[in-house]
Amino acid sequence: MVITPEQHAEKEPLKLKFLGALVEQLGAQMYPSATATVAELISNAWDADARRVWVTIPLGEAWTEADVIEVLDDGHGMTRDEAQWRYLMVGRKRRLSDNGKTPGSRLVHGRKGIGKLAAFGTAELLECETISKGENVAFLLDYNQIRKKDLGEDYEVEEYVSGGSLRDPDGNILPSGTRVRLSRLKMKRAIPEERFIRSMSRRFATDQTEMQVFINNTPLQRFNMDLAFRYPKDQTPGEGVVVDAEGWGKETIENGKNVRWWIGFTPKPLDADYLRGISILARGKMVQRPFMFEHARGATGQLGQEYIVGEVEADWLDIGNDIEDDVIQANRDQLQLEDERVQVLLEWGRHRLRWALSQRHNTQKRRAITAAKEAINDPGIRRTDRRIYGNRARNSDGDRS
Repeated sequence: MVITPEQHAEKEPLKLKFLGALVEQLGAQMYPSATATVAELISNAWDADARRVWVTIPLGEAWTEADVIEVLDDGHGMTRDEAQWRYLMVGRKRRLSDNGKTPGSRLVHGRKGIGKLAAFGTAELLECETISKGENVAFLLDYNQIRKKDLGEDYEVEEYVSGGSLRDPDGNILPSGTRVRLSRLKMKRAIPEERFIRSMSRRFATDQTEMQVFINNTPLQRFNMDLAFRYPKDQTPGEGVVVDAEGWGKETIENGKNVRWWIGFTPKPLDADYLRGISILARGKMVQRPFMFEHARGATGQLGQEYIVGEVEADWLDIGNDIEDDVIQANRDQLQLEDERVQVLLEWGRHRLRWALSQRHNTQKRRAITAAKEAINDPGIRRTDRRIYGNRARNSDGDRS
């Protein structure tokens, strides 16, 4: 059927409409883990210029109906107007409206205005109590009610009377801040405590003098592991790499794109995906889960990748304020690896990874030869054992001395 111009003029204009079920795709499916949910709430605290953040979460035991997750911060909080026109505006481009910086001049973590929905990946009910400029605001968001909303319907937020003040775990009154409480938790299985804390430590590289995070009253430490080798602290590749006081390499890879990095190898293979690999950080937060730069295994590093950990800081991946500048996926923990602007990082990373694998192989070889020679010359070792060590040395480099 062909519609004439006259008939077209009589019809309603086409409109893009949204159902409440959109929250499932923007929240529940994009942030499917408690780690991702809590990380977004910590980022909100960072953007609120918080100095301290207290996370309370059940770990090590299966979750029950009575369990809750709570994130409290001492940031600047929100007035009722700010809650309405900032927090409750899904899709608000904060970096455009705030020029990419917090009132305290921090670089903003939030970008697309959907991180607030991350709570619904873990819980069905979000309660928020916030204090700013002497004004107390408290409201709740019910996931099941939001996703039932029909076309064109706004969700009417339920407000409630707050307790009147926020207190830190020591009982001190906070003049401003925000507490988010998640209940009706979806996941029932237990979250191992070590795994959760390790994962969270990989996600943030913020200076603890700027913001300190406590998980179940324990300070969150920077990511660290026992290593057999750490580069470039143990060996520098040269090529314009400067090693700073903390053992990180600093270099420029293309047109002013600076990176700061380290690559390490653990004494034993790592069987946990959240530990194995190199994470990418920007603005003090992980923007790419641990990976291997899409590196293909070669003979030299065939086994080495099971031992690899590392970090790369590349703030230029998160510059700009609008969508056209963005090379990070909406869930904010994966890069858009097909974007040509990311290719320079992937190429550099593969090059550094091959170098590190080669260095590990060569260092292990030298150490084996040294140990074998010392054993051969040790008068306390039996002749049979000397012959074994001698064979190991010859297999390493053919040296019969």
